[in-house]
Amino acid sequence: MNDNNFISGTFSRLFRLGETAGRFGYALLKNLGSYNNIDVDQIIKVVDNLSRLKGAPMKVGQMLSLHEDLLPPEIVEIFRVLQKDSNPMPYYMIQEVLKRELKEKLQDFSSIEEKPFASASIGQIHRAFLKNNDKVVLKIQYPGIRKSIHTDLATIKIILSPLFNALDIPFDYAWEEVRERLLEEVDYIHELNNLKLFHQRVHIPGLVFPRYYEEYTTPEVLTLSYEESLTLHEATKDQRYIQNHEQWLTTLLKLIVYSLYGYGILHVDPNAANFGFRNNEVVLYDFGCIKKIPENISRSYKEVAYATMYHDWDRAVRALYDAGFKTKDNQPYPINFIKPHLEILEEIFPDRETYFGEDSKLYQRLMEIARDSWKDVKNFNFPKDIIFIHRNLIGQFGNLRKFRVKKNWKKVFLELLDQTDEIKKQLY
Repeated sequence: MNDNNFISGTFSRLFRLGETAGRFGYALLKNLGSYNNIDVDQIIKVVDNLSRLKGAPMKVGQMLSLHEDLLPPEIVEIFRVLQKDSNPMPYYMIQEVLKRELKEKLQDFSSIEEKPFASASIGQIHRAFLKNNDKVVLKIQYPGIRKSIHTDLATIKIILSPLFNALDIPFDYAWEEVRERLLEEVDYIHELNNLKLFHQRVHIPGLVFPRYYEEYTTPEVLTLSYEESLTLHEATKDQRYIQNHEQWLTTLLKLIVYSLYGYGILHVDPNAANFGFRNNEVVLYDFGCIKKIPENISRSYKEVAYATMYHDWDRAVRALYDAGFKTKDNQPYPINFIKPHLEILEEIFPDRETYFGEDSKLYQRLMEIARDSWKDVKNFNFPKDIIFIHRNLIGQFGNLRKFRVKKNWKKVFLELLDQTDEIKKQLY
């Protein structure tokens, strides 16, 4: 791949999107009945195209890589490349964005590293120093991303709809939720406001958020404090940090449980790059993809959690019905459809001392159940709010199981669940 081959022109982007669709469609539709013979060369070229397009096309590619419940495993593995840092843009292009967005405030910076610290789908991150010696990071949006977002999204929908329809996935319904999140992510003022909300509302010992610099933030530039940390891989593989594993895992678990059932806002991008680890702290990065949890979903899911822990399947079905999980003729979901999902939750939090996610086949079964459910979901109604919630929960299970911590996880989960009542009282 040519690192500097960024495609920004409208016609060029449309042409490349069309080429990408052709390759993706060829590789996927050719092998719908047999996933063992996926045309790897074609999919690799798709990933190459998405990497150079940046913005919405690459972001959708990253989302596909995280949705192991939707796509053939062979395709997911190749798309995992997009979870890593993408090809950076040359600094002279980034510098133009900084000059246009920060104007005379750019003089407040004593230095900006030309080589990006990280690069992603929407923008790239450069370390810098303010003249007051504050060490910060500048999250700088790629040129033209905001301008092309609506056209890109419309084109991507046209491209992907027939592919997902071929897999019997209700793409049109799910797409609206995906579209809303993507439109939010290209507005760094929106991300700044998300970060402010987390600072105001989410208070968990050991959980750290970057400080924000509102005066150096625009829709295309976001300035935050530099928070040094270990990656998830470094934190879990280096034996020097094994004594920190319990604190880190517990902090992440509190973030998930408290957010979903108490705070009402959930960080819904489970990409491991969005989490850092240091001493006994977890650093949370990237607040572009945040889901505000509707009260009826939060309340019903809490009922489902309690019902599952106490094997009350009827109670769980009623709670799901109240949240909008209904058959096409407005009836509750059949218990035999719901029960496998609930039993998996019970396996994740067993009533015995065990390492979190110890059963290596549990994650695979979770993926298989989710994938099988998508085949049946065309017969049911479900709230679109759950799309990113479930994406986060499945992804975070994959993150959490990398820590080797042995406890009675059912007891831990129920204790955290009970604590969310007090969190809601404090908020409201």
